[in-house]
Amino acid sequence: MSKQEYLKLIGKTLVEQNGKLEFYNQTQVQQAHHKVSKSSTWDLLEVTSEFLDLALSFYSLAPEFISATSSTTARFIELKAEAIKELSESSTTDIGNLSDIDIDVSWLDIGEIFDGIGDVIGGIIGGLLE
Repeated sequence: MSKQEYLKLIGKTLVEQNGKLEFYNQTQVQQAHHKVSKSSTWDLLEVTSEFLDLALSFYSLAPEFISATSSTTARFIELKAEAIKELSESSTTDIGNLSDIDIDVSWLDIGEIFDGIGDVIGGIIGGLLE
């Protein structure tokens, strides 16, 4: 299972279990992760742990992520950028499929990300990923 598939499944599971919210808390994301990983053929703890951190960064707020992972804001930004990249790497026609996840992504200006507009946040994320 790719990270992109995983993130989409987590989104669908979050909506099924909790309704459509702008962000989800640590427990909600962990429960969705458990359900998705239990239904797959994963057998490496490192892979599922890495994927869980990715889901927490994408579907939760920074304080929730930092509390759950004992990580930093920089790590949160790095993983959120990776999640956005994973979801944007599909073909242009597949980008519309983000709505198939049925989550509230109003906080995310997808047009700016996909058009590559170099705003301040893009500069910060770019600097962190270098």
